[in-house]
Amino acid sequence: MRVSLSAFSTPTFATPTLAILALATLLLTACSGKSGETPPPMPAGSDTCGVSALQAHVGEALDVTLMQFFEAAVPSHRVRVLKPGTAATDDVVPERANITTDDKNIITAITCG
Repeated sequence: MRVSLSAFSTPTFATPTLAILALATLLLTACSGKSGETPPPMPAGSDTCGVSALQAHVGEALDVTLMQFFEAAVPSHRVRVLKPGTAATDDVVPERANITTDDKNIITAITCG
């Protein structure tokens, strides 16, 4: 008695090109995050990371000394600098401070998230 295993064989792509296209589509879908965009700030009035006391520094140039001050002033010590054109994750971390700067390193916003 002969048993055919063809019904149980692993499916294959007709051509390697089709397999490459399928893989490329999968990879591009996984990497389609928005880079270079500032994540949305926390809702107005929610100072979950202690930045309300830091708002006086908007308009100042961000340097090493000021960055160290921010890291010490934020209770969680989690501070992220967001510069124009840099990639940023879309995750919102309420206890993290986001320091947004312009292309001249001037602070334009200080938010939680």
